[in-house]
Amino acid sequence: MKPVIKTTQPHGHKDYHEIIFLTAGAGGHWIDVNQYPVAANTLYFILPGQVHCWALTQVPQGFVLMFRTDFLVENRLDEAELIQLGHLLNGFSLTPQQAEEINALLNSMEAEYNTAVANKEKIIGAYLQIILLKLQHIASQLPDALSRVDSPLVQAFGQALEKGYTTKRQVQQYADLLSVSPKYLNDLCKKATGQTASQLIEQRVVLEAKKQLIHTTKNVSEIAFELNFQDPSHFSKFFSRCSGMTPTQYRERIR
Repeated sequence: MKPVIKTTQPHGHKDYHEIIFLTAGAGGHWIDVNQYPVAANTLYFILPGQVHCWALTQVPQGFVLMFRTDFLVENRLDEAELIQLGHLLNGFSLTPQQAEEINALLNSMEAEYNTAVANKEKIIGAYLQIILLKLQHIASQLPDALSRVDSPLVQAFGQALEKGYTTKRQVQQYADLLSVSPKYLNDLCKKATGQTASQLIEQRVVLEAKKQLIHTTKNVSEIAFELNFQDPSHFSKFFSRCSGMTPTQYRERIR
């Protein structure tokens, strides 16, 4: 992490996963529609397609680890597990002992990155795997982890939803893609996440709308049409039903 106090514009890294571990700093860190405090021994996860920005008030120290999805594949690392870690540990403060262990691994990883030894990428990949395994162990101790169900079908639904949420709004459309019934997909999502498939579809559309309202200057009509709502008033009613306030009220409240 560059040791510079800065405020950045909202931006994303379309093709990269990003893990940030800070050992010092203060301020705020927006990731999509969530603002996390910047503090020592804190973890942040930014997935491909997510938007984030910094509003730092003290010089940060720590590491930024960026890698493509194909790096995960080449090193036999599970992207779904990484996404689950991000949900559980974003903005999470490690204990001093946990932080010391992760910091030591990242320092060793950086040392390997700066050398010219053979098989450097494999060594770096091994360090990444160790770090993820350590973080998985930390996450497994959290109460939220106990209720999660590992389901390849729900993971496939999540991937399909990420690609199709602007045009596919019906559970039936995703059920057809996955060759299951809508009821089965709804029930499985409910068991795995606490939300039905239809609720997850709505939440993804609302999340994108909130990101646009927070991080852009687009008006409500522009956002509505970008999300394939034919009528801005329909979009406003949908947003109000899902979030309890109009798009304009949400923008005013956040800003």
